[in-house]
Amino acid sequence: MPLSKLETWEYNKKPLLNQAEDICYYIWKYNPNSEVNESVHSFVKNFKRNPQELQGNTFFPKYKSQSINKAAHELSLICNRLEDNNKFKDSIWLPIPPSKSKADPLYDDRLVKVLESINSSFRLKFHDIFSTINSTESSHKSNERDVQLKIDNITCNSHGIELLKNNANFIVFDDIITSGASFKALKTIIQSNNPDANVIGLFLCKTYYPNS
Repeated sequence: MPLSKLETWEYNKKPLLNQAEDICYYIWKYNPNSEVNESVHSFVKNFKRNPQELQGNTFFPKYKSQSINKAAHELSLICNRLEDNNKFKDSIWLPIPPSKSKADPLYDDRLVKVLESINSSFRLKFHDIFSTINSTESSHKSNERDVQLKIDNITCNSHGIELLKNNANFIVFDDIITSGASFKALKTIIQSNNPDANVIGLFLCKTYYPNS
């Protein structure tokens, strides 16, 4: 699959994002209300399975692992075939922290695992420097789109602060973009530490509602 960029009409439906400043890319379209594209729907369902769902089920851990490998494989192919792949290879990749804190039994490091898998063959520069302070309901369930609330609930370790100050280009990585609130929150944190930082978003899927 090629890497696609959010279009003008999509920015018009995402008031939190500015088309000129908030550049975001994605791989697949995901319609939560339809299973017409069954492969994408199945991928998202398995990719997002939490640790509790994996317990006591023979198949779910295997399916989740396959979805992580699928994401890593697709991103590796994309990065390798892009003519300007130095934009990706020379940037610092930063996974958006999940809605659960690292102390929470439901904490899921799926994004880190994807980047670790790519790194084994592509020598990707990524750092897991952000953490959620207090566990919350995931955005797609709570519909929480308040950027400031998200900023206030994210912490960055001391190594991360130095990383943000001493690098110019960053890729914020997440599985799905809907409103863009999580991306906007992380971009704000990055640029509060480095106002001149160039920040783009890269997502596995964009939420897509054909009739909206």
